[in-house]
Amino acid sequence: MMKKITIFCCIIASIILSNLATADTSVLTYDWLTDDKRTGGLKVNIDEQRKRVVEFEYNDGDGHRKVSESYEVNNNGILIDYRLSGHSYRGSEINEYFSVKDNVASWKNTAESGSKTFNKSYYLPYDGTSFHWAELVSLTAKQENNKQMLLPVGSLSTVKLLTKTLSHAGKTLNVSLIKVLGRSFDPFFIWLDDKGVLFSEIYDYGALISSGWQDHLTELKALQSNAEEEHWQQVAQQYNHKLTAPLLIKNAQLFDSVNLELIKDTSVLILDGKIAQIGENLDRGDRLVSRNSAATKDKLQVLDAKGKLQVLDAKGKTLMPGLWDMHSHINQQRGLVSIAGGVTHTRDMGNNNEKTLQLKSDFDHQKIIGPRLYLAGFIDRKSDYSSSLGKIVSSLSEALDAVNWYADNGYIQIKLYASISPEWIEPIAKQAHKRGLRVSGHIPAFVNASQAVTLGFDEINHSTMIFLNFLVENDVDTRTRVRFTAVAEGAGDIDLSSKQVKEFLALLKSNDTVVDPTVMGYIAMFEQQKGQMDPRYKDIAKHFPEEVYRWKSQPDMEVNEGNHVAYQNSADKLLAMVKKLHQEGITIVPGTDDIPAFTLYSELAAYVKAGISNAEVLQIATIGSARVLGVDKRFGSIKIGEEADLILIDGNPLQNIEDIRRVNLVIKSDNYYYPYELHQQLGVKPFVKQEKLF
Repeated sequence: MMKKITIFCCIIASIILSNLATADTSVLTYDWLTDDKRTGGLKVNIDEQRKRVVEFEYNDGDGHRKVSESYEVNNNGILIDYRLSGHSYRGSEINEYFSVKDNVASWKNTAESGSKTFNKSYYLPYDGTSFHWAELVSLTAKQENNKQMLLPVGSLSTVKLLTKTLSHAGKTLNVSLIKVLGRSFDPFFIWLDDKGVLFSEIYDYGALISSGWQDHLTELKALQSNAEEEHWQQVAQQYNHKLTAPLLIKNAQLFDSVNLELIKDTSVLILDGKIAQIGENLDRGDRLVSRNSAATKDKLQVLDAKGKLQVLDAKGKTLMPGLWDMHSHINQQRGLVSIAGGVTHTRDMGNNNEKTLQLKSDFDHQKIIGPRLYLAGFIDRKSDYSSSLGKIVSSLSEALDAVNWYADNGYIQIKLYASISPEWIEPIAKQAHKRGLRVSGHIPAFVNASQAVTLGFDEINHSTMIFLNFLVENDVDTRTRVRFTAVAEGAGDIDLSSKQVKEFLALLKSNDTVVDPTVMGYIAMFEQQKGQMDPRYKDIAKHFPEEVYRWKSQPDMEVNEGNHVAYQNSADKLLAMVKKLHQEGITIVPGTDDIPAFTLYSELAAYVKAGISNAEVLQIATIGSARVLGVDKRFGSIKIGEEADLILIDGNPLQNIEDIRRVNLVIKSDNYYYPYELHQQLGVKPFVKQEKLF
């Protein structure tokens, strides 16, 4: 039997190697496209010894990644030597190697180093290119049971979803869409040609495709989008539970997000997706009486002698409104991660408009598991620094048309980006306000935050934009990395009690300007050094899938002995500014701009560390955010008649903010979810006991 397996593996490897070594594939080229514009490329050279040398570079104006990769595999197709060098998207140095010597596999990368006895497991590079990733997927797809064990840990499995025949310049090619499970929060999708070689890899923010075949990219995107949709629909069918009868939650500690109280021994009745009654001793019976005296006139007759009621004994757990993430860039996966973490409301701050509108509909109709979405319409002026999100415009007239389009399609605000001309801000803001939309964004280049607020900004996204107000002159192009480096190097020297800062905060206060700090994203950027875990996740990283754990072990910036003191001082000052904003009565809202829920936990913990009380922080993450978006009559608190968007927590986050991650149950109207089920689907180790509560 072992002999047969060995022969089988050798045949697989021979096929792969011969495919890669043929004359017409000894040099392969690929284009990276962002909104149909070439912003990078990948080139592969394969020598006579079948050694692969890969060069990849990508520059979208927001960041620049460049790496060189070389590697070799053995006769079974298993990696035996690997080298990679270059720099990350944010400029951090990358060096990675893997080798096998005397049957011992050794590796070192930005996140880790280690060694193990070599046992035919395949080392998954930490920073590898798409070409190498595709070769590993191709090998996995040819293994028995479509499964390949990995180093340092874990395994991959593949599912072939479909095959499509393409034609170009008289050449016909069959390409297959492969779904890959086990690497991250699942799944990854990749296109391989009929020889098992990389053809295309497609993401929301861009795509890599074999040179010359880009005319087929739209078709492939549509096919992949349908496959992704089907995957997440299947997940929803399995884990979306329906409340089929009134639900009585009793013996709960209820967090009153309006009055900042924790009310013990409280019961809440949910009927038809809404909060029907609240009381101290509600139970089976003819009448359920509210603790709100104004509602006792409408005593609810819902039960008969047979007791048609579902009962959940909370046993002292904390019942509170669902959490809000006010800065996300949502997709199907992030929707599931959000609900699993107790986030029932998400504001999307810029995305592919068509996809996001469809996703909002899918979430609302329970086709896919996800939070209630509130959409910000992204607008940027066309330039070398333009983002790929939303609507990219070339004139003020087009910008105003974009505002109207967003208003007509149910968006609640406009988000302006870095290349917007300063003279456009005021007319855009006026049109947005005329259409009932708020205005927020990055502070555009060549204007400062004070000017942007005066011209019509209702909200500032990111705490770094506040500090740039004091650190750079208007002639500095903040579309470059200076928007990070200037703050990292100089924020620590800003005196928050200075006249300049006081005047700026007074301006924010007088204009009711909201600040969306995403402060932990920048603290992480300024603090994390090589070999360290991202501070946002250091206490929970071991719950993550291996690839997510490794990903978050790589710093975004080059923090070293020469700059870490200054960078740490700046990180501390960003946190101090959050407290200062709160003290001055300026509204702040919590956002992630990264992994949903998990990043939100760290953001809220940072607010507590800054000196804001636990109760006030929870208020910010619930009713406070609802008020900003004008939906606080329906959401954000636990009141009779409001929608039942609730989470049940095994702990008391008013005493320990870290308990916020221990979510036992999520209720979204008349649907409910067990986070442990969703976390297991995502490859996350659950944070609570795995049990059905009713």
